[in-house]
Formats: sequence, structure tokens, C-alpha cells
Amino acid sequence: MRLIFRITGICVILLFCGTFTECFAAESPVGSARPLAATALYEGKIALDAGQYERAIKQLSEAAASLPLLSDYALYWRAKAHFGAGDTASALSDLQASRESRPGTPLSKAIRLLEIECEKKRSGDNLGNVFRRYIADYPEDLSTKYRYALFLKEQGKTNRARALFHELFLTVSPAAKLAEAELDQADITAEDLLTKARNLNSAWMFDDAEKRFREAIEKKPSVRASAYNGLAYALFRQKKYPEAADLYEKTGNTYWHARSLLRSNQLQAFEYEVDALLRSRESRAGSLLLSYASKKRRESDVRAALRMYDTVASRYASEREEALWLTGWTHYRTKDFARAAELFGRLQASYGKLKYLYWKNRSMEQMHPATARKYPANSAGDFYAFLSSVREAQPFAGVAAGDADSRRLNSERVALLLSLGFLQEASGEIQLIAAKMFSSDTRLAVSEQFRQARNYKLSIQTAAKIPYRSAIHDLYFPVAYRQEVEEAARKTGLDASLLLAVIREESLFDPDARSIAGALGLMQLMPQTAQRVAQSAGIPYKSADDIYQPRTNIMLGAAYLKSLVAEFGGIPYAIAAYNAGEEVVRDWIRTGAYGAVDEFIEDIPYYETQNYTKKVLTSYFQYLRMRDETDIRAVQRQLGLL
Repeated sequence: MRLIFRITGICVILLFCGTFTECFAAESPVGSARPLAATALYEGKIALDAGQYERAIKQLSEAAASLPLLSDYALYWRAKAHFGAGDTASALSDLQASRESRPGTPLSKAIRLLEIECEKKRSGDNLGNVFRRYIADYPEDLSTKYRYALFLKEQGKTNRARALFHELFLTVSPAAKLAEAELDQADITAEDLLTKARNLNSAWMFDDAEKRFREAIEKKPSVRASAYNGLAYALFRQKKYPEAADLYEKTGNTYWHARSLLRSNQLQAFEYEVDALLRSRESRAGSLLLSYASKKRRESDVRAALRMYDTVASRYASEREEALWLTGWTHYRTKDFARAAELFGRLQASYGKLKYLYWKNRSMEQMHPATARKYPANSAGDFYAFLSSVREAQPFAGVAAGDADSRRLNSERVALLLSLGFLQEASGEIQLIAAKMFSSDTRLAVSEQFRQARNYKLSIQTAAKIPYRSAIHDLYFPVAYRQEVEEAARKTGLDASLLLAVIREESLFDPDARSIAGALGLMQLMPQTAQRVAQSAGIPYKSADDIYQPRTNIMLGAAYLKSLVAEFGGIPYAIAAYNAGEEVVRDWIRTGAYGAVDEFIEDIPYYETQNYTKKVLTSYFQYLRMRDETDIRAVQRQLGLL
């Protein structure tokens, strides 16, 4: 199925199109020579990447002399070519010239790193000074800090080297493992292991954190009390809830102990903690008690659920609205539609949310099907407005064309880098501009340029700071990785708009994304899921590293989603299973006895999964708006019975 969108805004400038000349024709009286200079820069970079150093030096020398707009890039790349050819003196000279030609550019760090390589090859006395100055300016570069520590070790400065290795060991990075190998066991204390474990927890590496906490306790049993809370958290995040509950009980952490009990479905044990939660001043206790009440409602203990909702509504002001909503929802699920409609009406009057009006109307419909009111379809970006449109088979509101002039960024450097296809370099320049921007107009132009540089995550995040309007819809919902998405859509039969929606909500189109649960890449696949899907779908797959490849990730994610759609029928069920797993969704469907798919969505027990399902569906509807979808009956069939 071919994906056809109405795209507005500036298109990426191609290398040899007419606009290419316009990018720099006005820069000096010799504008006619500039296309040749830009071509030399482009060809010089290609030659450099191919290891053709002499050709690269020739082309980049021409660019450095004739294209002052990008002379810093020409000089830096020529320095790399000189370095590759073994001429470190010329490389250092070019690096100095590049730095002086335009200080403070995104090249600054790369220039300093290449200077280190040049000094290392020269084996002079200046390497230590270059290393030291670099580490002072870029302390976050742990890989180079590790190399500096090795240099100090080679120079016989063992104490300083050991101190750096120790510092690196405490971090969460590839350099940490290398640094640990340079240390003796006596260099690592139990307190160090605790610090390391806490850092691993912060980096969502819970399996490794658990191991380090246990090592610390084994090395020095007296740190047990200090370790237990962190260890319990690592266990909790690995879904080892009973073990986490035991440890939290030992530390006296009432909230997390109760939360672990609830997650492990130990409701009787949780009930013993209710009084303690109510006595505590923990602000999060209210939401935990609401989760408990909802579990009781699903077990058909409606009276207990309603009592707890009432308790939370009266004691926790921050949870009052949610407690009232869940009370109304309990009445709806137990078919007391009159009380549900009355409460939803009061909530809508107090808070003005379309959600409450939607379910008030659904309650009225259940009582009086023949005279039910139509569903309001205003607030075009609202999930419930979209559901209302689908129920009434009304086309979605269209998207206005954007104004290309308002998206132009006043930066010849960015325009030329984009025209030459140097997207990473262009993105770096755009980030410098973004750091100084103050107006919505500037943000709009920056968002557009990030999109052209294929840095979709920063494009969306920048656009999100601008009040939404239809003319910038395509910046909120970019058609990214078009070729890969359309290929996956053709092979699976899924709607390309659905795949785009999943990718947007999973990763904001960041191919390097990693979740707290360990899911990877654009469509946030767990390695074990990716391996299983690859085998069943015949998709080439060697290791978890393949998940970071956009095409592989999208093909695997689409194949997995297709299998879920095939099993569950409607895409809302498949989206929920994509997030929470097939088994729990099977159980929810089996025990829920839902009359319509919107009831299933609203009743999803996991807040994260419910919110995720709504967000993906909303993005799906937003992408449908971009292609002027008018066949709402087809959308109805994909969603399931409403």
C-alpha cells in the first residue's frame, strides 16, 4: 500500500538543482565559481571517506580556498586526509587553521580529538598536555579519559592513572568495564560497588545493578542496610516483585513495599498495609490505593472498590478527580448507567474534559439507544474527539498547508550543508542556532531544518514548544523513514500511518532509543522478541545490535505488530499487546467481557499501557488527517466494534 501524504514546507535541496547555486551565489563577486567549490568540498569528503587521501587533499584544498563559508569543514577534513596520508605536521596546521577560521563551531570537539591522534603519532612531549586540556574541557568524554589513563600508566604515573581508572569504574559506560580490568580488587571498596550499583539503577541497567549490590553486601555485610533499598528497586524494575517486597519490608519503606505487593498481586498482604499507607504522608499513596481498588473491582468486589475510591477522594486532593472518574467507571462497568451518566456529567462540568462528555453520552446511549445524542467531534487533537468522529463516520478535519517562507532559517551554512547531504554536520549547526533562539518563528524554522537533516526527534521536540496549529501539523507528525516504512507496510499489509504512529510514540524516530525495560531502536523491540520474530518471519538477524538498524527494526516491529493484529483482530488490542505482551491482553479480553473496543481501551489495567494505546491511536488518526482520509468506514473496521 503506497503512502501518499500532502507534505508542506521546504524540501531538502539536492546537490545539483538550481537552488544549490542560489545557496551561495550572493556570498561574493565570484559567485559563479561557488558551485564548483561546493562540488570540490563534496567530492573531497567522499574521497576522504573512501581512503583516497591524495585526491581528498586536492579537492579539499580547492574548497578551502574558494568556499570561505565552509572553510572550517574543508580544513578539518583536509587535516584528516593529511593524517591518513601520514603527514601529521600538515594535519596539525590545518586543525589550527580550522579552529581559528570559525571558533565555537560543532567541529571544536572533533578538532581537539584529531589533535590528540596527531600528537600520539608524533610521540612528542606535548601529548600529555593536549590530553589534559581536552579532558578539562570535555570531562563527559569517558572513552578519551580512559585513553588518557592508559597514557599516564605508560608514563609511569601509576597513582594518577589508578585514580582515573577508579573514577571511570564508577560510571556507566563501555570505558567502565575496561577501567575495571586495570584495577585490583583491593582498589574497589564495598562503598564503590554501592555507588556503581546506584549509577546502574539510574541508567536503567537493573540486572547489572542487582549484581553489584550483591557484590557489595558479600564484600562487606555491614553495608546491607545501605544496599537494600537500591537492590529492591533493581529487583522491582526486573519484575521480581516478591523479592522486592521482602527487601522493602526490611527497610521499612511502606510505599514501595505496598507497591511491590500490589504488583505481585498479593492482595491479602497488601490489605495489611492499607492502614499504614493511609497514616503515611506519602503523596503517592493515593494512586496506589486507587490501583488496589480497581483490582478489587475487577475481582467483582464492587463495594470494597467504591469504598476505597470514596476514601481516596476525601483524603487525597491530588487524586480526587481520578477517584471520582473511577467511581463513575465502576458504575458503567456494572451497568448502572444512570449513576455513571450523572457522575460523568458532573465531572465534565467541573473539569471540562471531552473524556467525561464522551462517556456520559455512551452511558445515555446504553439506556436509550434510539434517542442517543451524537458525539461531539470538536478539539481535533483529542483522542475522544477522534473516537467520536469514527463512531459517527465523520471524516477527520483536514490539515492546512504550511507557509514555506516562515520555515526558512537565516543560515547559509546550514542550507549549503543540507544541499550537499552533510546531514549530521547540518544538525550540529542547527543545534547551535537552537541554543540561542527566543521566538516561535525561529523555533518553527529550526524544527523544519532539523527535519530536513533527518533529526526527527529534535524536530518534534522543537515543534512541541510552539502552540499547535494545523499549518505545522507535519512538524508534529513527520513522515520519517518513508522508504523503510512503506516497504514494511507493503510486506505486512499494515497501514503505513499506523507504523509511523507506533514509531513516533515509541521513540520519537530516534534509532538509538533505549527504554527503561531494555527495548531498543525505532519500534522499541526487546532483543528476545526481535529474535523470535526474525525466525518466524525470515528476517535476517544476528544480534541485538541489528535492532538499531532502522530498516531491520521497522521490518521486525511491523512483522510483530502484524502477528498481533492477526491474533486480536482490531488494532487497539494489538497496540496494547505490543506494549504489555500478548498473554495479559488475552486475559484482559477473556475476563473483561467488553461490549465495544472503546470499553476495552478505557479499562486497560496498566496505566502505562492504557496511555500508550491512546497515544498511538491518536497519532494514527493524526497521520490519517495528513493524507485526507475520508473512508472512515475502513478506519472503523480496523479499530473494531465501537
